[in-house]
Amino acid sequence: MIATVAIAGFGIAGLCAVYRLARGPTLADRVIAVEVAVVSLMAAVTVDAARRGDPTFLVALVVLALVGLAGPFAAGRYLERDTDPGEAASEPLRAGRLRRSDPTRRDGGPRRRPPRRGQAPGGDRP
Repeated sequence: MIATVAIAGFGIAGLCAVYRLARGPTLADRVIAVEVAVVSLMAAVTVDAARRGDPTFLVALVVLALVGLAGPFAAGRYLERDTDPGEAASEPLRAGRLRRSDPTRRDGGPRRRPPRRGQAPGGDRP
């Protein structure tokens, strides 16, 4: 009884993921939807294998996990390909910080440089 309810729940989650896959709107949404659908399928097969006491499909689950792992990597490479090659700097862009080569702040204003040694913080005056 519990296994049947769990399989039904995973089926509903898979259907929601298929809806998101069809609806989109971006490629990243579709990649996440495929991952959710794969994980839901794997969970349903695992519960069914536990209910039956039959480990036949466990090898298929391992293969499905490895194939499902490759999807986000391939999509990430595809999405990264669309960026400008000049943007790929050696220093990664962290949340809230700019790359050193970017002369502007997040609000579009010029970036202020810290004063040099021996220089007053207000400008050129000592």
